[in-house]
Amino acid sequence: MNSNTFSKSKTFICNLVHTIYTYYFYGVNCMIDNNEKYVTVICFNQFHGKKIFKIGSILRLIKEPDNNHDAEAIRTDMRYAGKVGYLANSTQTVVRGTMSAGRVYDKIDDENAYAIVKFISHQNVIAKIIEEDELAELKKDPENDVNFI
Repeated sequence: MNSNTFSKSKTFICNLVHTIYTYYFYGVNCMIDNNEKYVTVICFNQFHGKKIFKIGSILRLIKEPDNNHDAEAIRTDMRYAGKVGYLANSTQTVVRGTMSAGRVYDKIDDENAYAIVKFISHQNVIAKIIEEDELAELKKDPENDVNFI
């Protein structure tokens, strides 16, 4: 390994450790832009488990107004997997710094709401809601998951 590769690896590891430390001790809200909307995905163990999620995975957000457990339920789907979870909507499940499904419900489009996975911990999956301008850019790539889910 040459010194340039070693230096890049060392920098990457230092940044990763700093990100994990910050997330663990201060929550998501200290690491994000206040204009961005982050959400917590839960109930994934009832479907395919957490292993299906990868950083950068695209999630489609689908409102379920007829859900028997939560009138503001928002389901998450992934390409190739279908239903993979729900957005958290209680104080017990919403990670500090993220928005509950109830807060997001009226802020997302009924037909074109997507999120991208940004953090995965041993208990949580946290995704950033994709804004309209970002979505338009993603849709330009014919192979992007937003065009298939």
